[in-house]
Amino acid sequence: MINLKDNNMKRRMISLLLCLGILAGCSQQDSKQDAAQDDGNPANPASPAASETKALPLPPIPEPMDADAIMKLWAKEHDETGFMEEISDFAERPGTWKGKRRIGPDKKDLEQSQAFSWSSKWVNRRFMVWKFTAEPDFTAYSVMTYLPESDSYYWWETEESGDFKEYRGKKTERGGIAWEIVVWPRGEGRTMNLTITPDPDGLVMKDVFQVMKDGELLAHGEGEAHWMSGPGMELLSAKEIQELVAEPHDPNWETPEMAAWVVKPGEWKRVMSIKVRKEEEPLAAAKSLLEGAKALLQLGEADGLPQAGDEEVMERTLLVNFKHVRGRYVVFVGADTEGNKVFSGVLAYDVRANLLLESSLDSEGVLDRMVGIPDPDKGEVRWKSLPHEDHDRLFELTVKVSPDREKTSFKGKGWENGRLMAVMEGQQEWLGELPKEE
Repeated sequence: MINLKDNNMKRRMISLLLCLGILAGCSQQDSKQDAAQDDGNPANPASPAASETKALPLPPIPEPMDADAIMKLWAKEHDETGFMEEISDFAERPGTWKGKRRIGPDKKDLEQSQAFSWSSKWVNRRFMVWKFTAEPDFTAYSVMTYLPESDSYYWWETEESGDFKEYRGKKTERGGIAWEIVVWPRGEGRTMNLTITPDPDGLVMKDVFQVMKDGELLAHGEGEAHWMSGPGMELLSAKEIQELVAEPHDPNWETPEMAAWVVKPGEWKRVMSIKVRKEEEPLAAAKSLLEGAKALLQLGEADGLPQAGDEEVMERTLLVNFKHVRGRYVVFVGADTEGNKVFSGVLAYDVRANLLLESSLDSEGVLDRMVGIPDPDKGEVRWKSLPHEDHDRLFELTVKVSPDREKTSFKGKGWENGRLMAVMEGQQEWLGELPKEE
C-alpha cells in the first residue's frame, strides 16, 4: 500500500530524487566527434579478430541438446567475440536481472505475485545461456540460439525437477521474440505462448504469457525485469563509495570514452522543481502491469505532468561538488544551502557494456544505483534507476550538457509500484574551481 500523505514515504521519494547525480550528458559537439570516429570509413575498420571470427562457420548445436549439454554450455565463460547479431539485436543484455510477475486466470485478475531473477551470458558465438530462479523454489537452466535456415529461434530448458521443455520463437514487429512451447512434459495437452520484448536500451524486459487448453484460457501473466549488472561486472559497495569520496581530486584522466559524457570538475549550483502527487487515500498496487502503465496518464496531461491542484510543488537549491578520482571515477557530493550533506556518490564507465554506472548514498547511508545510456545522436544520456530490495521506486532521467560543460539541464520522473508519483526538472551551473581542500 502506498500513501504519500505519510511523511516518511514522501521524504524518501524526495530524498531519492535529490540524490540523483545528474552529472552526465553529451554536448552536440561531442556527439559529432564521436560519430566521426565510427562512421564506417575504411580508415576505421572493425577489429580484425572479430571480423575474422564472424566469417567462420558457426559451431554445431549439440546432439542431443539435453540437460547434460545445457549444463556444459552454462559452464563456459561469457564471450562476446563474433557473437551472432540475430540474437544480440533481439535479446536482453547479458548479465544479472531481477523482476516481478503477476499471474491470474485472465489479464483483469492478476492477484498472484512472483519475484524472479536470472543470470545470462553469451558462449560459442551462437548460444545465449542462462540460469533462472523464481519463488518459491523453482530453478532452471536454458540455452537459446538462432536457426538461419528457418529464420527462427529455439530454446531448450532443463529444470531441477527433471522436466525438459522446448520452445520455438519468431521475431515480432515490436522488436521482441514470440515463443510457443513445442515440448512440455506433463503439459496434459496444454499450450503456452510467451512474448518477450526488450526496451530500446536492452535494460528492461517485459513479458506476457498465456496458458490455454482446448481454446480456454487457464492462466495469464505479465512480467517486468530490470538489468542489474553485466557479466563479471563488480559494482561498488557503500564502503568503497565512501573511500572514493574521501580521496582528493586528481586532474589526470585515463578514461577518454567517459570524458565525453561528464561535466566539468568544480563547484556547481543545482536548481530543481519537484512535483509530487497528492493522495487522499492509500493506493493499492495495480493488478496489471499494463494498468500501471496506463496510470501514467491519470495525472492529467499526456506528457505525464500533474494537473494544478493534484500535486505538491517543491523548489530546491543544492550545491554539488564534482571531482575526478583515480583517473576513472567521477565523485560528487551534494549539500543544501545551509551546508547539510544530502548525498554523495560515484560515476564509472563500463567499456564493454557502453554504459555509465552511478552509485549514490543518501544522508542516512542508503545505497541506490542508476545506469546511464549515452545517446550521441540526441546529445544526451538517459538514466534509469535499478530496482532496490527495500522499495519499489524507480526513476528515469534525461540529461544534456552544454558544449563548454558548464551548464546542464535535466528532466525526470519517479514511479512507485508502477504508478507515476513525481516529476522533476532543473538546471545546473558551474560556479568555479573546487576548493583547495578538494
